[in-house]
Amino acid sequence: MGLIAGSAFASAVDTLKFPPTSFPKGKPVQKNLDTHYIHLAGLFRSLASEGFGGIVLMVFEDGSEALIVFREGTIITAYHAGPEGRKVGLPALTQAIVQARQIRAYVDVFKLEHEILVAILPLLHGVQVPTQAKGQSLEERLAEFKKAEFVGAIVVGEQVPESIGLIYAGIPMGWFDAQGTESETGSQPPPHRSLTVRAFALEGADTFAAINLALDKQIVAGRIREVLEKDLHEFGLVLYARGLAAREVVEESRASKAQFTGLIEDIERAVGVLRGPAPARRLAADLHGVVDAMIDVGF
Repeated sequence: MGLIAGSAFASAVDTLKFPPTSFPKGKPVQKNLDTHYIHLAGLFRSLASEGFGGIVLMVFEDGSEALIVFREGTIITAYHAGPEGRKVGLPALTQAIVQARQIRAYVDVFKLEHEILVAILPLLHGVQVPTQAKGQSLEERLAEFKKAEFVGAIVVGEQVPESIGLIYAGIPMGWFDAQGTESETGSQPPPHRSLTVRAFALEGADTFAAINLALDKQIVAGRIREVLEKDLHEFGLVLYARGLAAREVVEESRASKAQFTGLIEDIERAVGVLRGPAPARRLAADLHGVVDAMIDVGF
């Protein structure tokens, strides 16, 4: 089954025009957590440690919404919608975390079974499956997807979708309306009027990772090395390597923000001995400026 090329965001999210609150949510685990009283990074750390699979939904007082998706304890995608427009992936996660420090938000946590979670991902990042020239009815597409053991989502409706079907290995796992409410018909599609049927597939669903937090950490590490090399030349890189070893960081992509911060403290002490406190403080300030831009999700 061929897939059209192009931006996943353009072909799915923009086409569907869904706010985050409309997506199928699953079993509620936590409801109405207030960011004035909870530590968001601590919540993410807890979800990561328990291998959580599901959705964190954030609704801000200014009307913005954010959807953060976990799979086996890893954030794999995020989606943010607000007055400034829509963002997806790492920019969406960044926006949600920064915004939560400034504007009150209410947080809901929903657990999703693996099959439902994988089938939801195409709604955010899938690519649209082209229809045949003559078009196909919903029943014809479902029959085709059953044979192909399709993993993805099918949408009935044009501007405002009437219903969304989540399909795993060719089997509909459930149908939801435009508000994210599950249809009582279960695996059978609910009655619909629209003749427009679109399908979204996600290739390599088992290895999909829309937000590459490891890449973000590697970028931060590269910028730290650039600052050190510019200021201390090769000796700066030696200090950096020693700092990683002292904190038992084998891979930069797995280092936490706290470990990078501790590394900067080590470097500041070493430079203070060699050059004095003022140059050490200036270098540390530059390095902290790099690390402060890192996405801090608590792990």
